[in-house]
Amino acid sequence: MSDPSRPRRRRFDTRNGPVILVLGLAGAGLLYVGLVGMHWLRGVLVLAAAMLLAGGFRAFLPVRRVGPLAVRGRTADIVCYVGVGVLLIVLGLWLRSTGSVGPR
Repeated sequence: MSDPSRPRRRRFDTRNGPVILVLGLAGAGLLYVGLVGMHWLRGVLVLAAAMLLAGGFRAFLPVRRVGPLAVRGRTADIVCYVGVGVLLIVLGLWLRSTGSVGPR
């Protein structure tokens, strides 16, 4: 049997893993944009990857596993997350190609 005087070891709780991963990736993208302004597109693409990852988590994981990523219905969440991710990619690449953004 187990010894009651010994403290129990906690198992690593992975229920909030998807949310933590998405927030960490989005935060890293925003931090990169803030710190390395000359290469802002890389940070925007990391932020877009976070949104696409959130859409993937929402599409393939059950509701009890995605936690706060489940805001609306499954279809609406997927459309919103993937739409924002694709929009960030398209706008970031479009602005970069026109040369209208960035240091001179």
